Amino acid sequence: MLTMRTPVLDAEDEAVPHPMFAARALPPASRAFAIYRETLLLLDSPMQWPIFVPPDRFVNAMVIGGPAPYVVLTEGLLSRGDEATLRFTLGHE
Repeated sequence: MLTMRTPVLDAEDEAVPHPMFAARALPPASRAFAIYRETLLLLDSPMQWPIFVPPDRFVNAMVIGGPAPYVVLTEGLLSRGDEATLRFTLGHE
């Protein structure tokens, strides 16, 4: 069972923008979010962090924040990366 560091959106919730990046939250009903959860379970991660998606065409990913980190995956990565690339990237981050 994953411990939630911050609340995770339910499938019915609206995408919450992140002011720093003009980014939206990754929808929990998306395939990318399912891959994220699978990766966390595979790595036996005790936590789950929010994911934000800025409207950037470049392929990029990062984790930002100290005591309350969050994951950033660009639109470019989500639109061009296949499942293996996304799994690798999420595992790295």
